[in-house]
Amino acid sequence: MLNGLLKAHQIKEGVWGKIVILQGRLQYTINEPEREVVILDKNNFGLVEPKIFHEIKPLGKVRFYVEFYQ
Repeated sequence: MLNGLLKAHQIKEGVWGKIVILQGRLQYTINEPEREVVILDKNNFGLVEPKIFHEIKPLGKVRFYVEFYQ
């Protein structure tokens, strides 16, 4: 499952995501409208907007989950 998250992908319209880090760090790249790279850790979560292409990259060992909201 992780392999699909490493490539640019999006979630459907009307759905938002929250990336929550339990351990380690994760690079979260938002590809549009302008490229933005954010480092997530247990103190900083990521917000995933609907229909916006994004991808992740583990920075070492990481444990995380994604919450989805409508």
